[in-house]
Amino acid sequence: MENRAGVLIVEDNYVSQRMLKIMLDVKGIIADVANDGKEAVEKCRKTSYKLILMDINMPNMDGVEATRIILRESTGEKPAIVAITAMDSSEVEKECFAAGMVGFVAKPYHSVSIHRLLEKWYNSGR
Repeated sequence: MENRAGVLIVEDNYVSQRMLKIMLDVKGIIADVANDGKEAVEKCRKTSYKLILMDINMPNMDGVEATRIILRESTGEKPAIVAITAMDSSEVEKECFAAGMVGFVAKPYHSVSIHRLLEKWYNSGR
């Protein structure tokens, strides 16, 4: 497995992918992108990420199932996985935390909320 690469964006919407990449670029962070949960699981089998920004509703495999698999298969320090989703309800939020996610951000999000996530889960040295 490769060294910690940093951040993985898991998002099936191209515009959302680009927005997140730009927000990370501003902070000097280069991120990998996966288009769905299945691709995210495959990328995590090859690279160890410190932070994963995970959409919930995606084709092939949703973010909750991908989170369960990624955390189950992780060796060593597990990545911090944060839900970034338009599905903003307390039930969805509970499901995300039950799967092992450490945070939840509802869309539409702002760069301030993404930068706070980075401070807490990426720059914290955890």
